[in-house]
Amino acid sequence: MSFHTPFQQRASKRAPNRKHYGTIYINEPPRPPKRFFNWWGFNGMCLSFVSLLTLGLLSPLALLLSLIGLRRQGKGMAAVGMMVSLVGVALIATIGITAFSAHQHQAARIAKQKEARVNAVKIQQANALLADAYDDLVEFRGQHEGQLPADIAGNMLVVSYEDPWGQALRYEPEEGFALVRSAGPDQKFLSTDDLIKKVSPKPESLAK
Repeated sequence: MSFHTPFQQRASKRAPNRKHYGTIYINEPPRPPKRFFNWWGFNGMCLSFVSLLTLGLLSPLALLLSLIGLRRQGKGMAAVGMMVSLVGVALIATIGITAFSAHQHQAARIAKQKEARVNAVKIQQANALLADAYDDLVEFRGQHEGQLPADIAGNMLVVSYEDPWGQALRYEPEEGFALVRSAGPDQKFLSTDDLIKKVSPKPESLAK
């Protein structure tokens, strides 16, 4: 290695304030750049692989470490950790969505079963009301030579009965008979879940 020493290496007594320059190298080879180990990327990569064994539970933390590692020198391990961590995060999201959907389905099934049990009790109560309204119509029939009341009169008899769903019973005269109707669980008349009891006039009244 070639070098030379300047004349004034040391301060002399005559010039005590003269600066000391030291040895000056000529054609000095460049030093290799110092390499730093990317611990953030390394830890993120290792944790990302470990997170796959835990169904991705540690993937968010591994992804955070990998993203920090991407801002440091030596981004290879950090990039691998980021990709594996994203797979783990996707796995967590899939498991979470599946579990949430199953929970919602289970909750809806339980609620439907509970509603069915409640409606079964209410249907029994509604049938009892229909029987009471039927008795009133039979009493009316006995007081009017076996004939049933007309539309308005019949509804006045049964309107005081309110079914368990909060709807008043309805009287519907038909040709040769009459119906007492409850709207049922859906609270809508003339639907498939209506509860009906048929009332007929006495045969002798029909003969007249």
